[in-house]
Amino acid sequence: MLNEELQTLRGTFPKLEWEREIGRGEHSRVYAVTRDGSPLAAKVGALEALKHEYAMLRRATGKGIVPVHDMIEGSAQKSALLMSRGQGVDFVDGLRKDVDAIPDESLGGLRRNLPIAFGYAQQDEGRSAYRVLNETGLRRLRHCARALAEAVEHLHQAGVLHLDLSRQNVLVDDQEVMVIDFGLAQFRDAATSTSDLCVAAYCAPERSEKPPNEASDWYSVGALLFEALVGQVPFPGEASRAFVEKMTLSPSDPRDLCAGVPDDLAELCLSLLARSPRERGGVQEFRVLAGW
Repeated sequence: MLNEELQTLRGTFPKLEWEREIGRGEHSRVYAVTRDGSPLAAKVGALEALKHEYAMLRRATGKGIVPVHDMIEGSAQKSALLMSRGQGVDFVDGLRKDVDAIPDESLGGLRRNLPIAFGYAQQDEGRSAYRVLNETGLRRLRHCARALAEAVEHLHQAGVLHLDLSRQNVLVDDQEVMVIDFGLAQFRDAATSTSDLCVAAYCAPERSEKPPNEASDWYSVGALLFEALVGQVPFPGEASRAFVEKMTLSPSDPRDLCAGVPDDLAELCLSLLARSPRERGGVQEFRVLAGW
C-alpha cells in the first residue's frame, strides 16, 4: 500500500525523489524526499491547510525553527510543503536516553504524590518509580530547555503561537533543538480555540474554554520540561480526565516524584504549569530561575 502511495506521489510531484514515510497526522503525512541532491521532508496534505502552515513558518523563520523551503501546489487535497529534514529524536527521548526505565533501588524512603481526579493518592514510603537525570543529562537538559525557550520566545515576538508543542514536535540532535509541525499554529492576534486537536498531555487547561495566547505555549514547555525531568507528563492518562485534573489540581512537585531534581528546575516547571495563564511563568522565569 505504501509503495503504491509513493508511486502516486512520484507521478504527482516528479521533481522530487520520494524515499519513505517518516511521520503522519490525522490529515497529513510526512515523507523523506530529495530535491537536487538535498535531503528534505515533504508534508503532504490539503492545499489550504499547507498554505496556512507555510505562512506560519515564513513568519517564524529563525534559530530552533524548522526551515521551510517551498510550497508545491498540486490538487486541493494533495499538495506538498517542503522543509528541512530534522535529524534528531523527540525531546524526552533525546534527553532521557541514558536513564534506565526501571526503578532506582537507591532511592528508598522517597514519598511521592501522584495526581488523580479530584485529589491526590499518596504512595507509601518506598522506592521511587522515577529516576533523575545524571549530571551530564541535567546539563544537556538545561541547554536544550534554554534553546527551546529561545525558539518559543522568537515565535511569540514574530506574532505566532505554535499551540502543539509536544515531545514529538520538538526534536533534539545532540544539543541542538528544532521545533517542527506548525499545522495548528496561529497568528497571535487571530487565535481561536483548538484544544480538541492538540495533544492533551501538553495542552494548557484554559484552551478548553477560551482562545489561546503566549501563556498556552509556555504551559506546553513546562509539561515537556517536567516529563524530561521525571519521565512522565504532569497529568498522565486519558485526554478528558487529564483536562479535568489540570483545570482543578496543581501538578505534583517534581521533587516529590524523583529524588535529586534540582530546585531551580522544579520551581521553573511549577511556574510554567500554573493553572491560571495570568500567574504562569514564561521567558522571564527562564531567565531568572534557569540562570540566563
